[in-house]
Amino acid sequence: MCLSKFYLANGHRRGCRLAWSRLGDLGSLDPGSNPGSPTILELKAYHAHKLFMSMHISDSSKGAISTEIMESIHQVDGVNANVFLVIDGKELTVIDTGMPKNSRKILNYVHKIGRQPSDISRIVLTHCHTDHVGSAHELVRLTNAKVAVHQEDADFVAGNKPLPSPKGATGMVLKAFSFFFRFKPVQPDIMLKENDKVGSITVIHTPGHTPGSISLLDTARKVVFVGDTLRFAKGKISAPPKWVTLDMRQARLSIKKIAGLNFDVMLCGHGAPLRSNASSRVKEFSGSLE
Repeated sequence: MCLSKFYLANGHRRGCRLAWSRLGDLGSLDPGSNPGSPTILELKAYHAHKLFMSMHISDSSKGAISTEIMESIHQVDGVNANVFLVIDGKELTVIDTGMPKNSRKILNYVHKIGRQPSDISRIVLTHCHTDHVGSAHELVRLTNAKVAVHQEDADFVAGNKPLPSPKGATGMVLKAFSFFFRFKPVQPDIMLKENDKVGSITVIHTPGHTPGSISLLDTARKVVFVGDTLRFAKGKISAPPKWVTLDMRQARLSIKKIAGLNFDVMLCGHGAPLRSNASSRVKEFSGSLE
């Protein structure tokens, strides 16, 4: 039975167990070696599922963790992809919203820092993937905040177009799994483009991961929010995963663009804040891609 169909029929947990049982000896995975061995597509599905689950599925048992990155910038944890709050006087800007059903966690954190949901004036989405857009619709309903996204990703966020996927077998796998990672579309209020200002933050178009991926540069605080264009984990900087990146060549060019900015701290969509020599370390990493 095709693994992608099994997932749709029986749910991803049972599908994962089936895939595991069929993998058998990892040293002999020739799909043609015997009738019971997994197909190439099934192997791709299995490994894509494991990676997606490890990186993109939030654990609902985890509560939001209070994290002040620096004065006026906070991170809401426990919602999967990193969610950031930027305080500009009486206004709050939310950068990304995590997976669906996390709006209450975000608002609980807002209360923890002594602010009200009505203080959230805008929600900026770094790109259109579910783990960043997932709670936007509900958060808008609860706060009346305006949604800002780059014009190239706006139709995906609004549900006017299906989410973009890489070509080939990987794209087929992601489309098969898309049933499990749907989000409620939200209509953008603000269509962003290069050098637009969102409060105190400047928009930098950094496509590749998606067509409308953006980074956000706060020159006053010397902080850059890079979405999924870069990540920092276990002490290392890395590019976005190839299997969920639409155009890796373009993503590498965007990394070089970020390397040309002046900042002290880099905040990523996944992973930890990079606080020490962030700008120079990104320049070094960018040079290694040549």
